[in-house]
Amino acid sequence: MRVTPTGFDPEWVRHTLDFANLREPSPEQVERLFNGLILVRWADLLDEAVRRPAREDYAGLQMAMRAALDAISRGDSRATREVAQEAQRRLERSTYVPRLARTDKAAYTLGGVFPVFIPPASVEECCWLAVQLLLDEQRGWGRRLGRCGAPDCGRFNLTFEGRPRRHCSDAHRRRYDETMAAQRVKAWRDRERKKRERRNRAPTGR
Repeated sequence: MRVTPTGFDPEWVRHTLDFANLREPSPEQVERLFNGLILVRWADLLDEAVRRPAREDYAGLQMAMRAALDAISRGDSRATREVAQEAQRRLERSTYVPRLARTDKAAYTLGGVFPVFIPPASVEECCWLAVQLLLDEQRGWGRRLGRCGAPDCGRFNLTFEGRPRRHCSDAHRRRYDETMAAQRVKAWRDRERKKRERRNRAPTGR
């Protein structure tokens, strides 16, 4: 699905990353985070009643977002294709057009005709739309998405301009480097230990 720019694009992505980075959020936290981004449908306005969407399985959605964002940040082509298919399936009934654009789709009121704008109607829809935006090659945001490698962190980071940033801070980058160095030393020691064990098991010639 080609997502047409609306002006809300960076905010949808930023808030989806914030949602993925939350630790055990409550439903109230999630709804406050997306407040103002899940916009009211025209049908709701015409009915003069804003119907609040039912609360979703935010824990399950958060796990799905973390998995999708992780695949994109790693550049895993196979996993990313699966993510793209899932996002397409989730959004196949949704159409996004510029808020002030003229289109051939119109809704009729007593006062005339106005262009249709169908915004995200739920937290889930907003998150999968953000995934679509990250996968859009023309924007290139997915190539700028990073995941902090510091121990006990794993936060997702994205800068829209300037140099892409993987880690949350220089301190987290140093912690990551130290951890990787320790892992390399451990891996070398393990290889050397296995070599010694193989030599000790090898039969000696007489």
